[in-house]
Parts: sequence; structure tokens; C-alpha cells
Amino acid sequence: MGHHRIFRKPATYLAGFLSFAICATSLGGSGDWRLLRQEEPHMGTLFTIYVWSPSDQVSEAEKALKDAFNRVQEINRVASDYLPDSEINQLVKHPVNTPFPASADLIALFSASQRLHGESKGAFDITCGSLVRLWRQSKRTKRLPTEEARQRALARVGMDQLSIDKANSTITKTGGPMLLDLGGIGKGYAADQALQTLVDAGFTRVLVAASGDIRAGDAPPDEPRGWKVAVQTRRKDGDLPQLYLLNAALSTSGDARQFLEIDGVRFSHIVSPFTGLGLTEQIAATVYAPTSTEADSLATTVCILGQKEGLNFIENRRGVEARAATARPGSPEGVFIEKTSGFPELFLPSPLSTDAEKRKETLPSP
Repeated sequence: MGHHRIFRKPATYLAGFLSFAICATSLGGSGDWRLLRQEEPHMGTLFTIYVWSPSDQVSEAEKALKDAFNRVQEINRVASDYLPDSEINQLVKHPVNTPFPASADLIALFSASQRLHGESKGAFDITCGSLVRLWRQSKRTKRLPTEEARQRALARVGMDQLSIDKANSTITKTGGPMLLDLGGIGKGYAADQALQTLVDAGFTRVLVAASGDIRAGDAPPDEPRGWKVAVQTRRKDGDLPQLYLLNAALSTSGDARQFLEIDGVRFSHIVSPFTGLGLTEQIAATVYAPTSTEADSLATTVCILGQKEGLNFIENRRGVEARAATARPGSPEGVFIEKTSGFPELFLPSPLSTDAEKRKETLPSP
């Protein structure tokens, strides 16, 4: 089951400006190790998992891979707003002011979302489901929502209308009816849980890729610095900036192919909880963080806050770095790129460099 190829899966990005490539460096085997690779469609995207297994434990690794994908399915049944009987939709239908018995996954997702909502002053908000639903209608009809519909949807938004009781594992809606959306954090959480499933089974040299969310565990046996990941720009493929990802995550968010243009204005698929409309700043954010749960949700947050405010927000977070690119006519390659102070340090020298010593530079552990 070993494979030798570079896996290229376009992320949801500012069109053409940025995407990921995972560089598998071995021919499916390295001494007493085998590289297993499996992919399955889940949560509206393609999940790909790489696992380095000792040669005499391949069957156990294959079972662990199956369990990891089952774990992703389990989380989808919790977090999907498309599945009528998902746990999050059961909460939506649950009576107001009545505690809803929630699973450990839903409590974890809501707790992380509540914390980031407070830290970002409302930029990250999972209660904006009514706005997301309204914006989906606009994408279908190619028309902006009416002011009345927009204000009605905005009135149903607010994390202050949710009460999370970790001790009793319950969530209570304390306001009126609302719709919920975990799209800005769900895939990242699933990537973390897939990796943890494999680690619990004894396989720690793992990388999980879910479109724009990448989660790495321990390093491959033939590359102690970590998993080499390339961040694609408009430069030619031979000159992609690369980094080694080791027990950390990299996530992206932006408006590559999912956007709507009305009366000459381009709107993103990412909806602002402040305006109820898709973002109009063409922005792509890449976030490096200890976990995919953090990286995924923070990438969305940077996009909503905007390039300057978003990067300032990330600058003060320990172990987190970010890069944001915005469309800027007249600037090099048509984009304007800014980064947090530590972001450039993550990257290796250009792959075209002939300086062998520079190639030995290692990525500090997060």
C-alpha cells in the first residue's frame, strides 16, 4: 500500500494565490517501515491520511486507518448542518431554555468556539447559521438578501444565547430559535481526532489532510525534521516555499472558487457575523498552530477580521503564526502579503537554493 507521489489538493484559497502540496519523500518504504496512504470523501471534502507503519504491523495500521476514518464519520454525524438528524440539528430543534444532553465532541466544539468568540470579540461565531443559510439562498438566486431578511437573521445570532455546562454535559439555548454552523472549526477538529485515533493505536508518524487543513504528528522515519509541506503561490512549482510540519497544524481559509458576484461586487462564501453578508475583501489566510482545531478556526477568524486586524490578533497568541494575502491590483503578482513576525522563520530556504547547509535548517518544535 506504499505510495510515492506528491499529493496536491487545492485548498479553499484566494483564487490561484495559495494552496498546499504534501511532499512524500520515500518510495513507500524506508528500511523496516512502510508508508500507507488512504483517502475518503467526508464532510464535503477529501480526507487523506498518511501513516508510517513498521513493516510487521501493516495489518494493524490498516485497521487503525479504518478506525480513523470512522472517527471522522462520527464527528460529521455530530457537526454537520446538512444531515437532518445530526446532533447539532437535534440541538437546533430542541426546546429553548431546556438543557440538551450533548456528546463529548459537541461540548468540545462548542467550548472551543465560545472561547474564540470571546477572544475575537465576536468575529468567530457558530450561531450565525441563519446568516449562512440566507447567504446560500443568495448564491442560488444571484441576489442579495432583502434588508428585512438580513436583519431578521442577524437577530438570531449571538453566543450569549447559548449556555454550555461542561460538568453536566449539556447545552442550553437561552434566546430564541437559532441555526448553528460549525463549518469554520469542524474539519480541523476531525483532523485532530483522526490523528489521535491513530496515535492511540500506537501509530504516531501520521499526517492528516482535509482540503485546507493539515495536521501532522511525529516525523517520518527518514526525515526527523517532520513532514515537508509546500505552500503554493503564483511562482512556478519548482520554487514553492516549504516548511517541515512536526506535531503541529497548518490551515487555510479564503474565497478561491466559492464566491458570488453581484452588480460588480465580489462576495466571499465566508459570511461576516457583523454584516450578515459575504466578505468583500478578497483574502486568503494561512495559520500555523499546535492543533487543526485552532488553525482551522483561526484561519476563518483572520479572514473575518481582515488582514491588518486579523494578523494583529494572531501576533499575541503563543505558538501561532499566520500569513494573509489580499488581492491588490498593481502589487507584485496582484496580491499584497503580510505575515506575523514569526511566520517567515517557519519556512525553509527556496528549494532552488544550492546551499546544502541551508537545506539542513530545522523547524523549531511548536
